[in-house]
Amino acid sequence: MKKIYFLPALCVVGLLGSTALSQPVWAAESNGAAEAQAHQEASHQHRSVLTLSDAIEKALAASPRLKSAAAQLEAAKGAEDQAGAWPNPEFEFEAEDIAGSGNLSGVNGAEITYGIAQEIEIGGKVSSRSEAAKQGVMLGQYGQTMERYNLIRDVEIAYYNAVAAQEMLALSEERKTLAETLLAAVKKRVNAALEPEVQLRKAEITVSTAKVAHQRAQREFHHTKHVLASLWTGHDEVFLLEADPLYRLTTPPTEKEVEAQLLQTPDIKQWEIKRNQQEALYELEKAKAIPNPRLRFGVRDLRESGDQAFMAGLSIPIPVFNANTGNITSAKSNLSKSQSDGDATHIDLRNMLYHRLEEMVNSYHQANTLTADIIPSAEDAFELSREGYNSGSFPYLEVLDAQRTLFEAKEQYIKTLEEYHTARANVERLTTIAGEQ
Repeated sequence: MKKIYFLPALCVVGLLGSTALSQPVWAAESNGAAEAQAHQEASHQHRSVLTLSDAIEKALAASPRLKSAAAQLEAAKGAEDQAGAWPNPEFEFEAEDIAGSGNLSGVNGAEITYGIAQEIEIGGKVSSRSEAAKQGVMLGQYGQTMERYNLIRDVEIAYYNAVAAQEMLALSEERKTLAETLLAAVKKRVNAALEPEVQLRKAEITVSTAKVAHQRAQREFHHTKHVLASLWTGHDEVFLLEADPLYRLTTPPTEKEVEAQLLQTPDIKQWEIKRNQQEALYELEKAKAIPNPRLRFGVRDLRESGDQAFMAGLSIPIPVFNANTGNITSAKSNLSKSQSDGDATHIDLRNMLYHRLEEMVNSYHQANTLTADIIPSAEDAFELSREGYNSGSFPYLEVLDAQRTLFEAKEQYIKTLEEYHTARANVERLTTIAGEQ
């Protein structure tokens, strides 16, 4: 089982290798004050640990977005079933020479005809309509797949946002505790007349500022957890997050690799289906220009003579006033539009992918620099300034400056990790081939 990290301490370790960053020690250890706070928050409620896979599973099981996509797919399947249906036959009844005068009074001299009429669809109407509906089902399947991928991406981003907020909360707790420790040290020196009174005021302001930042971090953590839980319609759920994945970074892919994958994604593939559907609809409109004949078969009953005879008929509309030219032109334009829209979407997705990849690369290298150089140097500077202050070699201002620099570097590191995982989730979403997740 992976160790769950909640609160950072003060030490930093470097990289384990060129392809992955490990969680620094300062982000893995916990201090007594923070542990006490976590215990107090959980005293009346059970706080479970929510992993990323748990969050994704909960969202996939309960998300209204997936239910909507599934319903849309079922609707498309229903349309496909209906597309191949022929027109219903019609029962016809006709009575002539009834309720007249003389020999035609009543129904004695009536001629009664009853039979069946059937419209016959010709010109490929049924096959074109069925093909368009079939493509609609495929679009529904792609839509369901893309919504699933979108949901997984959104869960990942929300999860890492919440983890980063959790780590920021821990860092703010550490900063507050350290400020209170330094305040105690300054009080001793002021009481011993080794520091002026103004230094005590500065230390008190630093503690107050740290407390305000801690309260803000608590609100941000609560907000990010609420956003995460909303993806499976949860509300005010009590849980902690697995922090270790936040610190695991992998080498970003190359532009060539992501470009090749983009072409195989459902976001691009769906446009081929949309073009096929528009082409089928175009063929359907052309077929509608060919009138459908109507066949009639029945029996005629001659009441006066008592004779009966079969009858048959054929009627064909004459396309004089309506040759469906307007709908044909519209369908042809929609076909051309689908091709252009597909090309435009490809360009937009490629630009978006390159942008997200650049963000991923930049945050990856920045995280390397922070853990390998900046944070260790900032920690060394802080320890030296604190030791120098305790020995009387450095003024308190040096300690404040070193402390601010250290925590700014740590905050920047957490923000950079958050940016990396947000960019990575977007890159993976834009390059995931159907069936991979």
